[in-house]
Amino acid sequence: DYRSPDAWIYTQLAEYLINKRDLEHVEEILVRAVNTPPDYPETHYEFARYYRLENDNRMERQALENAIRRFENPDQAVDSGRSFLLPVEQQMTLERNAKLILTHNRLGEFYAAENQAVVADDHYATAQQLFQENAERLLATRFAREGAFGKIFYNRGNIAFLSANYDRALDFYVSAERYGFIHPDQYYKKGFIFYRRGDYDEARNEFHTAAAELPENENILYALATTEYRRLQFAVAEGYYLYLADLLRTRMDMIPEIREEDNPAHRDLITNLYVTYNNLGCTYFKRSTVPGDRNTTEALAYLERAAELYDAISRDPETLARLEQTKIARRRGGEEYVANGMLRKAPYPFYNMDVIFHEKENTVYLNEEIDVEIYDLLPVTLESSGLLSSGG
Repeated sequence: DYRSPDAWIYTQLAEYLINKRDLEHVEEILVRAVNTPPDYPETHYEFARYYRLENDNRMERQALENAIRRFENPDQAVDSGRSFLLPVEQQMTLERNAKLILTHNRLGEFYAAENQAVVADDHYATAQQLFQENAERLLATRFAREGAFGKIFYNRGNIAFLSANYDRALDFYVSAERYGFIHPDQYYKKGFIFYRRGDYDEARNEFHTAAAELPENENILYALATTEYRRLQFAVAEGYYLYLADLLRTRMDMIPEIREEDNPAHRDLITNLYVTYNNLGCTYFKRSTVPGDRNTTEALAYLERAAELYDAISRDPETLARLEQTKIARRRGGEEYVANGMLRKAPYPFYNMDVIFHEKENTVYLNEEIDVEIYDLLPVTLESSGLLSSGG
């Protein structure tokens, strides 16, 4: 026979039920399909979709691997006597190609989650090649909804991004958007790349787009505030820093007992708040017009709060002695260090207070022209827990 109606009908029924999220009998139906020759790759593709909805990663991955093997070596033959169905068979071939593409992409995501970037990118590259060979027709299929093909380029962008190949990553993210994949993470990463280039206007635009989807994400708010600071839009930066500080303070107030010495999450929270207060203090100072005005007073108040929080994470928990790094920072504004090939200074709050006091005295500090400094390296991803887990 050209096609066993039972196996195909079972598979189609399972697909329909999966699309409806009616999963009760799907596994039983697909088992019947597998046990009825021929063994269609689409059956294993639907198995993978089913196990994904069931959050069974092991079985989903096995089904994906089975599907690829059968897509590449399908267990069926076309009956030449059914040539009148050629248009239908061509559509079937296009759908099969679409499913093979999406299977490679999904299997690549499994390898990426296991930090096997090379293997993951091999699957993404195969998916991309298959897609681009017939992109126009594939984009007209139901599989193109919600940017399923665009996600291939997003995934390849993430591989490039994690290896710091930012130009290549940006190209992939642009392609992902062109093919309909939209996610705040890609906008954040595009903004991150533009920020590293010093293109603060484009960075702001991307961060704004990400913020429209995740308005209370702390890393996005920090990126927006810091980008506006670099754009010299200090009033706008102030608003974002204040909102971020309020969110962080609220989170801290909800914790019954802060244990920064043995709880990394608590330590990150304190660090994030002191960094935000430091930058907010610098922002107020930049808005001051004359020494001693209201903005200068606000600047010193926030820097003092930042210094207190910094003390909480920079003293030895047993002796309460200030760490040597902090002593050095008081004298010369922080130790220098190399991050991504760029020499930077770690600007601690008390250093900035010294700058403001010397500004009021109209003097030159350490025989150098000085200015307040913000923490301006951005978190690499939306998920980074600490604002100082920076890469750009």
